[in-house]
Amino acid sequence: MPKHRTYRAVAPVNHKQAERAASEAATHAVDEWKWDDYITLHDGSLRVSLAAAGVRDVDLESLCSYLLQSWEDRYAERFPHGCDLTMDLSGNPGLSDYGIIVHLVPFLKSWPTCRRLKLYQTSIGDRALEALSPWIAKGYPHELHLSDLNGEVTPAAILALFRSIHYGGRYPYWKHDGGKAPLWLRLEHNRLENPDELVAQARAEGMSIRVLSRSELSGVRPGDDLRRRWQDSPEMILVLFRLQHRRGHVQNECVEQARDLLSMLGKSAGGAGGGSGPLQDRPAVPISDPQPLSVDEFRLWEMEAREAAECGANDHNRETFGEDVEKGWSFEENLAANAYLEQLASSREWWQYYQQQWLQQQGEWTDGDWAEG
Repeated sequence: MPKHRTYRAVAPVNHKQAERAASEAATHAVDEWKWDDYITLHDGSLRVSLAAAGVRDVDLESLCSYLLQSWEDRYAERFPHGCDLTMDLSGNPGLSDYGIIVHLVPFLKSWPTCRRLKLYQTSIGDRALEALSPWIAKGYPHELHLSDLNGEVTPAAILALFRSIHYGGRYPYWKHDGGKAPLWLRLEHNRLENPDELVAQARAEGMSIRVLSRSELSGVRPGDDLRRRWQDSPEMILVLFRLQHRRGHVQNECVEQARDLLSMLGKSAGGAGGGSGPLQDRPAVPISDPQPLSVDEFRLWEMEAREAAECGANDHNRETFGEDVEKGWSFEENLAANAYLEQLASSREWWQYYQQQWLQQQGEWTDGDWAEG
């Protein structure tokens, strides 16, 4: 029988106040962001430059919708064969796995030709990398900047990303001039242990990887066809991959809430499972994408969390739940425990057992005292 816990209460919400704040937040989100100020067209490629602009998960919905609408209204006729995209979302610690999975990944399904994606110094981690893997494996990006991430990044997730790229078979990618270039992949400063062992394992599985040192940066640049220099062209170039010490850890206060939202709304959109090779043992069961929250819902979620903190709703959790309170239960574990308790409470056997135990404790139980009602 699982632990019987009384789950912590959330402070009551003044709904009129919440509706007013949510409405103001939605207006702020729409009015403050003038996306045209961050979008430029250069050499037939659309550039979205939002580095360190304070973008958060909730803003991605508006940005992605605006980009898709702009394509229909402005660029579709000018570029009948499509338009490449560069997105720089780096330096925004308010971006987490939630924003990538719920907003950015669906956007990339509609506009996949994003050739350069910069997400360094954001709060994403393993789950975002897994969700991005199918798009990467199809060979769309030419540069991926995923260094200095504030989320949890594990060697297992990085190896799974390498495998997706390898089994996708799209790298080195073909260039417009007929040359071929490897994927330029930056994963440094993510506190990965034993990066050389990770590369060695990937190479043992047949992956073609080159690790670029600082002294080589001046001679090798993104998009270079190394064959023209009489060098082998690998599938991917890992830039400064051996430098794994984390230089800083800056995380927005809403990131923990975003993790809870992902757990509540559903699992991440699975990665490359179900394919051949080492990934075939991963679960191939279809997993539904988490449903996005509207701006109003997201602001209400933030307000409830803030009011709970202000009124001290969690101050006595350790006294109530014990020393393991920090570990907590996931949303799925809570549901399973409640369902189990409801099942037990509705069974006659459990009710009889409970009464027997109570009577024994009172010293009133004998074999002939109990009769079924």
